[in-house]
Amino acid sequence: MRLRTIACAFVALLATVSAAEKSPELDGNWYITSQGGAASEVRQMIVKFATKASGELQVEVVAQPPMPKGAPKDYKPPVYTVGSPKMKDGVLTFTIVSGPSKTTFEGAVDPKEPERFLGTQGDENRSSLANLVKTDATELKANNQLHELPVPESLKAVQKLRVAINQTFVAFRREKDEEKKELLKANLADAEKAFRRLA
Repeated sequence: MRLRTIACAFVALLATVSAAEKSPELDGNWYITSQGGAASEVRQMIVKFATKASGELQVEVVAQPPMPKGAPKDYKPPVYTVGSPKMKDGVLTFTIVSGPSKTTFEGAVDPKEPERFLGTQGDENRSSLANLVKTDATELKANNQLHELPVPESLKAVQKLRVAINQTFVAFRREKDEEKKELLKANLADAEKAFRRLA
C-alpha cells in the first residue's frame, strides 16, 4: 500500500508540473513499457487510443506480447485487454486485464518528452513503474521487445570505470610477479577512489 501511495503521489506531482504544457495528441499507437534495467525498458504491448466525435476516449490492444525467444512450444503468452480510459487533470488512467489479473495504468506526460507518459501499473497491493511511449509500430516482435535507453555521460563514466576495476582485479588475482601485483594493487585502489567520487 505504501508503494502504491508513493507512486500515486509521484504521478499527481508530475501532472501538476505538466499542467502548463500542451496536452499530447493521444490518438494513435503507444507502447506500454516496464523497467527492464538501469538503462532499458521492456515493451509489453501496443495499445491504440482514439477519440470519438463525442469526445469519448477509447483504447484497444493492437499488438499482444510476442512469444519469448527460447520459450517451450506449449508456452502461451498472456493475452491482454484494456479499457476504461480517462484523462482528467493531466492524469491518464486505463485498466489492463489478463485472466484474473486486473491492474491500472496511471501516468502523466513527461514535461521533457511530450510523447511519453511516466507512470505506474498496479493495483491496491502492488505497483511498478510503467510508461507509455508514442510509436508508429503496429506489431511487436521478440527481437525488438527490449529497448535500450540513452545513457547519461555521467553514468557511462561510472560503467567504464566499473569495467576497469573488474579487469584490474582479475589481472591482480592472476599475476604471479610480486612487483607487478603491487602496481596493480595501487591502480586498483586509485580506480576504487575514483569510482566512489563518481558514484
